[in-house]
Amino acid sequence: MNNWVLLIVLIGCYISGALIMNELITTNDIYSEYFQNQLSVQAIDRILTVRQQLQLVGYAMIPLVVLFKIGGVSICLMIGTYMANVKIGIQAMYSTVLRAEYIHIFPSLALIVWFSLVQTEYSLEDIQNFAPLSILNLFDTSTLEAWEKYILGNINLTQVVYIIILAYFFSKETNKQFKEALRIVITSYVPAVLIWTASVTFLIVNFS
Repeated sequence: MNNWVLLIVLIGCYISGALIMNELITTNDIYSEYFQNQLSVQAIDRILTVRQQLQLVGYAMIPLVVLFKIGGVSICLMIGTYMANVKIGIQAMYSTVLRAEYIHIFPSLALIVWFSLVQTEYSLEDIQNFAPLSILNLFDTSTLEAWEKYILGNINLTQVVYIIILAYFFSKETNKQFKEALRIVITSYVPAVLIWTASVTFLIVNFS
């Protein structure tokens, strides 16, 4: 399938997921309930108004975020292939990352299904701490700091599957054995993820 079609469908899935989340899961009622014992009615109304405005900005930013992520991962893998003396074109690498990116739709889908059909009574904290495929579930989230939740939530099965899928498509594009492709992906992608996680954690610690 053409890369442009794959990209448009991917962005469409992310935008659709965000729309469903905002309209059905993280509703104004959920936010009102969360803040009702902390703020006045007027303050809550102002927060909800700002939230609605930010949602529109968020929808508009989704294509840019997707392009930035795919481009960033592609650059990391291109560096890894250069160091491993493996030749692959930029377009082929972009296609590899683009196809693998579809795996990241499923956590959002799981969240929507869970809170729509399974746990229909929930709070904003329940949504924020929902990470069914991460090791965060092994801990009592009420005892954790925000930065600890972020790190533990990022250690998840989705990332493992993502790396495997990246290696699979990479091996197809380069005609390398899967084991060799997996090694290149791990040594180039994982350090970038660690740097990103450390950077975000630093921001959370200093601004939360």
